[in-house]
Amino acid sequence: MANSYDSGEFLDLRARVADWRVLIVGNRCAAEVVDQLARVLGIRCTLEAAVGKQRRRQSLIERIEHGSYDAVLVAHGFAQHADTGLLAAACRRAEVHYIAVGKGRFTEIVHAMRVVLVPRARA
Repeated sequence: MANSYDSGEFLDLRARVADWRVLIVGNRCAAEVVDQLARVLGIRCTLEAAVGKQRRRQSLIERIEHGSYDAVLVAHGFAQHADTGLLAAACRRAEVHYIAVGKGRFTEIVHAMRVVLVPRARA
C-alpha cells in the first residue's frame, strides 16, 4: 500500500466513504486509529470494545438494524466468534457493509475497506 494519503488508493476509498458513520468493534481503545481514519478518509467512527456482554451486544445489533452505521468494521483478532456472527447477521439484515479488519490497525482497516468497497478497474 502506498505511504502517501494522496495516492489513488486512498483517494478512491475516500471518495466512496467520506461522511460515512462507521462502527469499529475491537478490544482496545484505539483513539489514534479513529483520528487517523477521520482525517484520511473523512469518516465518523464509533469505537466499541469487543462486545462479550449480552446487553451491549443487543444494543449494537439494534443500532446496526436501525441504520445508525454505513459500515461495521470488526477486529476479528480480538472479537469473540459468537459476537462477530451476530454482528454480521445484523449487518446482512440491515444491508450494512460488514468488514473484517484483522486486529484493527490503520493499514489493515484501509486495506480491508478498499478490497470490499472499491471495485477494481477491469482491463
